[in-house]
Amino acid sequence: FGGNKSKHAFTATAIDNDWRHVYVLKTKKIPAAGVSVEQLIRDFELFAGEIERDYGEIDYVYPDNAEQTIINSMAQSTKYRILGCYKGEIIDRIRCESLLLGGGRLFLVKGYNDDLANGLRNAVWHWNQKEQKEERLDDGTSDIDTLDAFEYSIERDITQSERKPLKGGI
Repeated sequence: FGGNKSKHAFTATAIDNDWRHVYVLKTKKIPAAGVSVEQLIRDFELFAGEIERDYGEIDYVYPDNAEQTIINSMAQSTKYRILGCYKGEIIDRIRCESLLLGGGRLFLVKGYNDDLANGLRNAVWHWNQKEQKEERLDDGTSDIDTLDAFEYSIERDITQSERKPLKGGI
């Protein structure tokens, strides 16, 4: 869920049965400014309907758990199983993405994931002088909203995915 300067982002992800490969089926961003909860839910249902039509049943939806009012509204007004995202440490998400990318285990459906591909290419890890810690740069220069949505979609499965050996085994 986006805020003042960010956008709402949806990501549909499939993970194969042995947690070896992650397939990003489709991502979509919509403006957050001026969008009501009802409109957000309608946009989500349209997105989810496209995914079901093209790929089959949706098992779970993992929205940003910082927005409990929106999550409650989604749970009450849609047919989907809504669970809050895990929202662990960002560095753990980045490590998982690195393992998936480096091991040839992350696949993006061409033509439906340009925002995510750009987000993965352009994300920057930097030192925050004020907070005295490393963090992912979130100043609008890269698409953190789509990255967050993708990461929330796989985060509950990260430990399973990381346990699997990389392609070819090591």
